[in-house]
Amino acid sequence: MVTRLPLVFSGLAVLFGALMLFKFKENRIFSLLFYLSLCASGVSRMLVHRAQGLPVRFVDVGVTIVFGVASIGEVLLLRREREERAGQS
Repeated sequence: MVTRLPLVFSGLAVLFGALMLFKFKENRIFSLLFYLSLCASGVSRMLVHRAQGLPVRFVDVGVTIVFGVASIGEVLLLRREREERAGQS
């Protein structure tokens, strides 16, 4: 059973990272998408390993935790910025 799902999420992470680096430097939406795609890549790798009967690698667990926490932080920052903009109007 071979799936391309981890490659899809890794490719999305590369795409969003490149867009963030070259075009949208201060855009929090692209950084959120970048972190979410890396987190989804780690989760999909864990699911694929479990489906194949292989042990889950600690690297995948670490990637999922780190980028999951980073995406939660980005969501909180986006929420705070929107509340500040709503308070100013």
